[in-house]
Amino acid sequence: MRLSGFTRMGAMIGFFGAIAIMLISALQFDSDEVSRKDVILAEILFGIPIFTIAGAALGAGWDFFEKWSASRDAQAVPAIEEVKDPDNSPPPTASLNPQRGRRRNPPGGRRQH
Repeated sequence: MRLSGFTRMGAMIGFFGAIAIMLISALQFDSDEVSRKDVILAEILFGIPIFTIAGAALGAGWDFFEKWSASRDAQAVPAIEEVKDPDNSPPPTASLNPQRGRRRNPPGGRRQH
């Protein structure tokens, strides 16, 4: 599974946040009620996966918002039309893309037929 940058970043923030909460809860708990081992085990089994998934979900939402916003902004920009000056126009035989006829090799150096 391939994750986007924001999703991966959110998952890492959730993971390290869960580790920090585990350390804090391991140092501050009521020793009359539970043992330190139980607190750490519960955090490993429940806290880390939940925080990591929640962070990844927030990152995916952020990624969706960024892509949606970028596509909306790209549609709002009007197309730039080139104004041609009849006095300085290039000759009709000039090519705008001189490398158009050349074929490029695909990555890896092999030609596909």
